[in-house]
Amino acid sequence: MSQQSSRMSLGEVLRFLGTCSLAVAVVCATFPAQARADVTTSEMYAQAYPPPPSYPPPGYGQAQYGAPQYGAPQYAPAAMPNPADVATAGADAFADVQMQINSVLWFFIGFILSWVGIILGYVITPSPDGARMIGKSSAYVAAYTEAYGSAGRSRQGTWALYGAITSCVLWIVYWVLWIGVFGYAFWF
Repeated sequence: MSQQSSRMSLGEVLRFLGTCSLAVAVVCATFPAQARADVTTSEMYAQAYPPPPSYPPPGYGQAQYGAPQYGAPQYAPAAMPNPADVATAGADAFADVQMQINSVLWFFIGFILSWVGIILGYVITPSPDGARMIGKSSAYVAAYTEAYGSAGRSRQGTWALYGAITSCVLWIVYWVLWIGVFGYAFWF
């Protein structure tokens, strides 16, 4: 009876690393692509979040045949938010998140804390800079605050996820090489 060695050959180690790198490539390919150089962040936000339709719709308050309808509700311009303000606020918030959220910090939070860091990234809502909203309408402030929080959580969570995946891959490579070199694993 020959005793089979528990050490991995160099070919087996390389095959396993190739499989791991293929899995990481597949996972990374499923994430949304980062901003392209030819598309600004404002254009990306406008594509992702189109402005709402105009309100009230055209022709509102007119009878079926075009005659004015008496007693139709009249809307004061200040009573309704301006859709352009809301769209501008969303684009401004998205651009500010790209500049203000520290992606390196959230990468290392995910790297060190793993899944806890990912949860923290998606739960903690960043607060926008108040100086950015001075002199703006209340609709702009509300839309900006909501869009900033949503885009900020997404960016934080995404970078924490990248850090956690990197940490996991490095641990796998470390243990594969350790077992491949020494033939066994032991815990300190």
